[in-house]
Amino acid sequence: QHFVMDTTALTARPSAHPAYSREELLKMSVPDIEVGLSQMERDDNYDNMELNGVTTLHGIHRRKNGTTLPISIRSSVFESGGRRYALALVRDETERIEAEQKLIENEKKTRAFLNAFIGSAGLMDPNGILIDANDPMLDRFGKTLDEAIGTPIGTLADAPAEIRRERKRKREQVVESKQPVQFETCVDDIWYQHSLYPILDEDGQVSSIAVFNTEVTEKKRLEQGMLLAKEAAETSDKAKSEFLANMSHELRTPLNAIIGYSEALESGIFGPLANEKQSEYLETIHSSGRHLLSLINDILDLSAVEAGKIELNETEFGLETAATYATMIVQSQAAKSGVRLSNVINGNSPVVLADELRIKQILVNLLSNAVKFTPEGGKVTLEAAYGSDGSVIITVTDTGIGMAEEDLVRALDKFGQIENEFSANVLGTGLGLPLTKGLVESHGGVLEIQSKLGKGTTVNISLPKERVVQQN
Repeated sequence: QHFVMDTTALTARPSAHPAYSREELLKMSVPDIEVGLSQMERDDNYDNMELNGVTTLHGIHRRKNGTTLPISIRSSVFESGGRRYALALVRDETERIEAEQKLIENEKKTRAFLNAFIGSAGLMDPNGILIDANDPMLDRFGKTLDEAIGTPIGTLADAPAEIRRERKRKREQVVESKQPVQFETCVDDIWYQHSLYPILDEDGQVSSIAVFNTEVTEKKRLEQGMLLAKEAAETSDKAKSEFLANMSHELRTPLNAIIGYSEALESGIFGPLANEKQSEYLETIHSSGRHLLSLINDILDLSAVEAGKIELNETEFGLETAATYATMIVQSQAAKSGVRLSNVINGNSPVVLADELRIKQILVNLLSNAVKFTPEGGKVTLEAAYGSDGSVIITVTDTGIGMAEEDLVRALDKFGQIENEFSANVLGTGLGLPLTKGLVESHGGVLEIQSKLGKGTTVNISLPKERVVQQN
């Protein structure tokens, strides 16, 4: 058991440890270096070598500085000159053992990671061969881990051929794009969401693909329920629009007759009225009819805006024209309320491309609303300016009762009316602002309100620069 030949495993491989010289080794016996085996085990190994010719075993060698390293020994026995020798090829197993331990640790980490996922999860190679799987995935396949590993994942899941082809296409997409992919499938009325994540090697190629499957049946049922609810709401909204259109037609016809005949009677075309009371009643009938017709028109317009069916008859015109018209319409209302109405939009106002009738309607609504909520002695101002982005901003400012911040959203709701100590005596339907907002947005614009309770209100309408034809 003494060395008679050079042992390169301890000297030839570059090492940070001091190495034995050849002369030192030839003076040593095997037990001086082999510390992993007892003398009895070494004797058994020699006896085994004589019986089998070649033997591979593992041990531990001690370096010159006292540190040790794991080794494997492939040895055989031969005779020469009447003596028996053991030829041993010794290999340092440090890197192999470290790699195996690292692999085991990675497998444990991968296993723990997969098992931490609530749904089924697994790992497959780029060709779809299963490498690892968590318990929920194995339960779904009805396989043990040993039975599942090494099997094409497409053959483990019981699914129609088209779904298997879809899964294959998605896997190939991940390998080609190196990007995650998500998709959904349905088998036997059970919906699954599949998430595939590529795992890249040192060369940037896809070495494996992590697979996560989550059952989303309830989610899909909820989505389908929401879709059905949306369709039902759209059907109901369409029915409402048709109802309003029909009712508006049915109401307009007798209203137009009432308004027309009351105007004719007031004009004296059928002769003079018998007394002042008749004249007073006719005036009430006429004004009430026109108010009701205006309300019906607002309801119909608002319904069209909500349905996205408002039609714009766009022409080029100066804002001064629309402002002058709106001011003239509201002037009598302002005078009756003791409110000073001021229009500062003049000939220098921009020329815009819009529906002139609708812009006039917007301005009349805003001015009328401002006058309505401004006490006697107050002021309402209409003006326009250019925005920093080239848009046109039309502003209506009043010194009226104003609104609290929490009331601003309600003011833009249909039939929303603000109730406070200042507005108790003000009547209205609550359609003016919502309709105006819808008409502004149909032009691609924005309506904003700034208000403070008891201090007045400012309404800004912004028309986009694309609608500005000419700046004066």
